[in-house]
Amino acid sequence: MTERKIFLVSHFHWDREWYRTFEDFRSHLVDAIDAVLELAEADDGFRFMLDGQTIVLDDYLEIRPERRAALERGIRRGQLGAGPWYVQPDSFLPGGETHLRNLLFGRATALSFGACSSVAYVPDSFGHPAQFPQLFAGFGLEPFVYWRGNTAAADAVTPFYRWRAPDGSELPAWYLAEGYFGAGALDADGDASTTADPCCS
Repeated sequence: MTERKIFLVSHFHWDREWYRTFEDFRSHLVDAIDAVLELAEADDGFRFMLDGQTIVLDDYLEIRPERRAALERGIRRGQLGAGPWYVQPDSFLPGGETHLRNLLFGRATALSFGACSSVAYVPDSFGHPAQFPQLFAGFGLEPFVYWRGNTAAADAVTPFYRWRAPDGSELPAWYLAEGYFGAGALDADGDASTTADPCCS
């Protein structure tokens, strides 16, 4: 049997408002970040990604202002991944200038806590502008990690590929074929959990 390496990234995906109110969703966010901070403080090796958007930090601190130092500590140590977006975009809806300012503001917010993620993470958008590799290159972001938004042609490629923009900019892309919750149903027994995903061969 071929030995495989599987990398599990602890994270959540958070909608600020959707089928419930903002305050209802924020109550879940506060509980989640409370738990994440406890894990980070108990285990120096614990890592967690805050969904690629820094608005979660602002929304959390409005309820828990006393936890800012704990967030800064986790982000500076690399235990918590913050940014690069301020809010997760549905990529085809905003214009290019909006994407640019979203990333500028997200990076500034993350850096004010100590560090900014360099992963171009867009898990839940329903399409992606062809210019994204160009935009991300300008911010030094890679890889592009995403789930939704493929065309039929993109569905035929492997989970890893290089995406090229019309101007020639390119970056590695990683398609989350099973979604951002792909490992959520893995068996707790590591020996019982296997994957047929070619990205892990």
